[in-house]
Amino acid sequence: SVPHDPERQRGVVTAEFAMALLAATVVAVVLMWAVLLLVIQLRCIDSAEEIARQVARGDDAMVAAARRDAPLGAQVSQQVEGAVVVIRVRVDARPLRGLLPSIPVHAEARALKEPGE
Repeated sequence: SVPHDPERQRGVVTAEFAMALLAATVVAVVLMWAVLLLVIQLRCIDSAEEIARQVARGDDAMVAAARRDAPLGAQVSQQVEGAVVVIRVRVDARPLRGLLPSIPVHAEARALKEPGE
């Protein structure tokens, strides 16, 4: 039988605690990244809907303001299909700059053109 050495046991517990702390940190970073990615997705959806509404109304000043409110680096495309305005917002999301890879996020919104537009 191996003699019981309290000093050696203390080192094992410290190593296990360090590994558990590292794992918890990684999980926290990934969860934060996912939440930030969701926020960017929601901003893309909101921007696409707002731009589509304003284009359908024919309000150029509000369209410009809504485009400025889109996520940083977003690409906004506009298409008119008959009486329907289609807006697509796309961005390569990098919620934790450089820590984790970028993810392409996109949203699409449609709105009927108002009469007279």
